[in-house]
Amino acid sequence: MGPMAGPMLRMQAEMDKDTMVEMSRMQAQMGGGSKSMVESAKALEKIPNYLFRTLVDPYNKGQYMIWQVKSKGGWEAVNALFENPPLSTEQVLHPEKLSGPGRDDPTPVVLPDLASGLGKGWTTLHENTLGEHGMAALFEEQLRSPKKAKDKKPANPMQALMGGGKKSEGDVAAAGWDGDRYVALEGPDGDVVLAWRSTWDSEKDAREFHKTYAKVIRRKLRAGGEQLERGKGSFVWRSDDGVARVTRRGKDVVVIEGAPAGELAASLEAATFSGSAPTAAVPPTAAKPEAAPKPTRRGKAKLY
Repeated sequence: MGPMAGPMLRMQAEMDKDTMVEMSRMQAQMGGGSKSMVESAKALEKIPNYLFRTLVDPYNKGQYMIWQVKSKGGWEAVNALFENPPLSTEQVLHPEKLSGPGRDDPTPVVLPDLASGLGKGWTTLHENTLGEHGMAALFEEQLRSPKKAKDKKPANPMQALMGGGKKSEGDVAAAGWDGDRYVALEGPDGDVVLAWRSTWDSEKDAREFHKTYAKVIRRKLRAGGEQLERGKGSFVWRSDDGVARVTRRGKDVVVIEGAPAGELAASLEAATFSGSAPTAAVPPTAAKPEAAPKPTRRGKAKLY
């Protein structure tokens, strides 16, 4: 690898969808692109940014991680990854958390069986972990201006790439991730409810995530809805899509979305924080922020 390998790989790792589309268009205009490339650029512009990042980033960011590991420890360090591979996308994005005294394995987050606790007719649709990369991509999609691709195309994509290093709002909010778990539930009347718990490296990181997700909720409610509660570490909204709660307790944050009633949202929030299945609806006052729970034991997990 030559001296420019690192900067070039970093540029690719930081490339967003708009820049890639513009580069393809410029290449086509300069006569260096085929008809299929032009068509691909048009198709790329239409796909959701979240899908773009989940498809492209494993290649671009992954190879940049390998280059960083090799630069510090040679091929021996790269080979060692087969014995101790990354356990989270956080470790791919931040290779300094991958080995040595600074290794930061994710904290497992376990949710209770919420569906069975809610009673007859409730089922679990899907349960998974998002991870730092997934959160950053999700935020970038949800906070993205609809006019960005149309009105803010870089005049020179290569110049935009060379600038590099500027973190998006989503990247900043997702930094400091230490673990998360979400579950989508469906009720007897077809309501789909999200329960999501995340834990962070510090209270500062948790506050940043809490603040950014509250912004996401407000954007979702632009078409209608009202804020019912806003306190230290807690936000509650109601709209035609149901009740949403975003609450922070110390280094942990719980998000509830789509609950058909406020009491159900509060009950799910309390159960998600406590780790115990809900047994009955509780009034919203029972789920106010309290002392941070003790962090769970670290251990091996899937790559998130």
